[in-house]
Amino acid sequence: MVREEADATLYKLIPANPVVSVLVTLLLKWQVLQWPKDWAAFGELAASRGLWLRFVASDAWVIQDPDLLDRIVSNLVHNAIKYTTSGGVWVAWRGARGRLEVRDSGLGISVRDQQTIFQEFAQLNNPSRNNEAGLGLGLSIAKRLADLTHSSLGLLCASGKGSCFWLSLQGTSTMNSALGVQTTVQKIASLQDLHVLYVDDELQLLELLGNLMRDAGATVYLCADLDQARIVAASAARIDVVLTDYRLSDVGNGLEVVQAARRRIKSVKPQSSLPAVILTGDTAVKDWEAIRALENCTLLHKPVEFGVLTITLLDLVIASKQQ
Repeated sequence: MVREEADATLYKLIPANPVVSVLVTLLLKWQVLQWPKDWAAFGELAASRGLWLRFVASDAWVIQDPDLLDRIVSNLVHNAIKYTTSGGVWVAWRGARGRLEVRDSGLGISVRDQQTIFQEFAQLNNPSRNNEAGLGLGLSIAKRLADLTHSSLGLLCASGKGSCFWLSLQGTSTMNSALGVQTTVQKIASLQDLHVLYVDDELQLLELLGNLMRDAGATVYLCADLDQARIVAASAARIDVVLTDYRLSDVGNGLEVVQAARRRIKSVKPQSSLPAVILTGDTAVKDWEAIRALENCTLLHKPVEFGVLTITLLDLVIASKQQ
């Protein structure tokens, strides 16, 4: 149930309606099928069910966020293995169609069920809602992440004849083209030589955003709660800015993280005011007045575009150095 629990956590983080903004809009290179991170685990899962699993190698490149894309395809492959009882699963890039396809030799999906398969908690052949069969969030998460990255996710199948889930992607003919996009983005949102204390109790988001900031050049200290943040703030040789979620499980909040980090910095540099960004998904924050009164501190409402976040971090750091 570890994967299902992770799905349930991730599901809470993804906006149901991504029209206004997206969780992360940083474009990076992703070489098709120089993946997956879970290759060994998927191979073992397929073998345990007596199935074959084949990934067709490709030199093609696509422009996409690698972490989100990895999660979309992982969910599709896991779902295909889960609902296939004989034969196997085939994954390949179809350049002429501009899409990645995950095909299986399973039972297929009826026309009626195809209308609801991407809805949350949708499960086929599980009328009793047995949680051992999963939570029914895998395809819903894949669909939401596809929407966030402006990619189309679709299905071709017939009952009794297997299924083909496909994901449309922006292909590029050469590695240099993909790297060109990455370089452009990095110039816009470089965090080179920035030391960030990042605190969030949602561990998957903590890892995802932490990796993005590292890719942009930052040194990032990851903490899952207030206590960890206090320890890091007391031991880290250097912290330039604090990034924290406002809600932190049952103990403490983002305001307390900022205050604790600033107390540590002031013990070393009495005149300094450590810059900070607090993220929140709440429409009303009870500590709003206290946060607004803090010098060099900005409150951002989620979801936040990564480009906006990096610019905000840099602006605060620059402003603090000019004081």
